[in-house]
Amino acid sequence: MLTGEPTIYVKTTDRGKKTAQAFCPRCGSQVYARHVEDAKFYAVRVGTVRQRNELEPKVQVWARSRVPWLNKLGSIRELDEQ
Repeated sequence: MLTGEPTIYVKTTDRGKKTAQAFCPRCGSQVYARHVEDAKFYAVRVGTVRQRNELEPKVQVWARSRVPWLNKLGSIRELDEQ
């Protein structure tokens, strides 16, 4: 998405936090998610970023439900939930 505004869908997490999910209005691809109450947290969908090879993960979220074939990322912090 290079121009325009994303389509926003607000959902409520298991813990009751509201998150805004942003989608490209043209193709429907997820662009990012953010907490509604705390705009400092953004989860950018890595597939939407041209510089994705330069991004290094800092935390692995939802580790408790990771698929068995995905190895632990030992050098970063894990969170079982969001």
